[in-house]
Amino acid sequence: MKTSTLLNRLTKATWVCALCGGTYGTADEGVCTWHYDKCDICLKKNVAVTEPRDFDYLNRGKRDLIKLIQVEDRKKNKEKIQKVKEKAESKVKKIKAKAKEPSMRDLQKELKRITHKIVRLRYDNCYSCDKFIPLNERQCGHYHTDGGNPGTRYDFDNLRTQHRTCNHFYGGDAHFGARLLQEIGQGRFLALDMKRKIKQRWSKDELRGLIEERKVILSELESGTENAH
Repeated sequence: MKTSTLLNRLTKATWVCALCGGTYGTADEGVCTWHYDKCDICLKKNVAVTEPRDFDYLNRGKRDLIKLIQVEDRKKNKEKIQKVKEKAESKVKKIKAKAKEPSMRDLQKELKRITHKIVRLRYDNCYSCDKFIPLNERQCGHYHTDGGNPGTRYDFDNLRTQHRTCNHFYGGDAHFGARLLQEIGQGRFLALDMKRKIKQRWSKDELRGLIEERKVILSELESGTENAH
């Protein structure tokens, strides 16, 4: 039985049996009005009952139940406060996690950084003038430009090392294209041209996958264990 239900019965009781009276009240040594009826506390029928006043109006039980209810209320309030706190902390964690999650732009920048570094490590000489370039002066040149061709932006067939001057003034010119055709063959060269015409829409998962794959390639290059590409 719920504590509040029992307190309600003690408060509203008209008749109480000896067992309930002794449990929740203090017996009065005066005259009691005993008769057979239903006990309003335990709900037993056809038992000897009397008025609650004969057991000090069941005040002892009422006091104990009120204290118990107060304890239960404090516990419930504490649990409620704890739940609100946990919910707030969870919300803050989600906000922080979302804030830390890289944006599409962040992923594109990271993939570009890793891809360009791989290209600069793979090719020592400028693809246009064929002169050796110190590592810190190498740039990643594009046959099909970076900006307008997302389908070939990260394609290794489209990227080669260039000197800054050659990259800025010549870029992917006819000489670059002729040399690339000879190197990768007509099939891959034509496929590259077809890819650049595709309006590639990268998803975050695709970008993450490429980043992880290229981190492996970069690690192998830096340790000198990369297989022939």
